[in-house]
Amino acid sequence: TRIVVDEDGHAWNIVKCDGEYYYVDATWGDASYLTDSGNGEALTTINYDYLCITTDDLSHTHIIDNPVRVPNCIVRLDNYYVKEDLYFLTLDTLKLETIFSGENITQGGSVSIRFANKEVFDEFQTIMLDEQQIFQYIGGSTTTLAYTTNDQLYTYTFMF
Repeated sequence: TRIVVDEDGHAWNIVKCDGEYYYVDATWGDASYLTDSGNGEALTTINYDYLCITTDDLSHTHIIDNPVRVPNCIVRLDNYYVKEDLYFLTLDTLKLETIFSGENITQGGSVSIRFANKEVFDEFQTIMLDEQQIFQYIGGSTTTLAYTTNDQLYTYTFMF
């Protein structure tokens, strides 16, 4: 299928996993094309926001212009965040504690999480970041935190 964004065409794939259809943008999942400050070193953070997403998810950030009929992608079972238990229907502090005490944090990696809707996304922002409760979960003597967000898909990626 073809997605048009700001008058520039962009090719997407529709894949079938376990009998269900999903949109995939393989470009976003490949960080090797990105370089840090032009020095030729690939960035290590992979963006999972567009890995096995629904038509509704995609429509939050893109205008869909299909020249051919394609399936409506409505299931999230094989979405990256759902499969990796990084998807939050509610703000689950026990789950956050498990995620932020994992090996990605201790090895200086990154962690990406996604929220089901704006309300949970905003609740996380208020409690964990504005009120700085996240520092209870990441431990150590860390006093600063680097992160990016996708406000349309309700994701956070933290770099440690």
